[in-house]
Amino acid sequence: MLLVEDNASLRRGIARALDERFGEVDQASNGAEAVERLRDRGVEPYDVVVTDLRLPGASGIDVLRTARERDTRVAVVLMTAYGSIQTAVEAMKLGAFDFVQKPFELEELEARVAKACNHARLIREVATLREERAERLGVDRIVG
Repeated sequence: MLLVEDNASLRRGIARALDERFGEVDQASNGAEAVERLRDRGVEPYDVVVTDLRLPGASGIDVLRTARERDTRVAVVLMTAYGSIQTAVEAMKLGAFDFVQKPFELEELEARVAKACNHARLIREVATLREERAERLGVDRIVG
């Protein structure tokens, strides 16, 4: 999981809570750092990205776009104190999984991240089952 938040104390608090519940959380302090990390082919694609919308360097929308370009299965949860209907609609059209308004209770964010993690797990399971099915059926079994 990747957490992108420019407020250092908020980022540390969220990371600590998410780490305790979901495991290792990588952190980026700005949008440019997150975009660079998401584009790094030496790093496995993230299943879940939690990002602030307003960030220095690149916006949360840029982070969302980059994450989805790298892997369309990623679940991106956007956080913002400056949400508007238009921004939420744009984010959802670009493939955001969820949108949470600041200020929020950590439990609310954890619940949304839990749904995102479950979604990512189900997507991986479906992909694995499709691969197994394709191997079992095999191209050479097709007659016609």
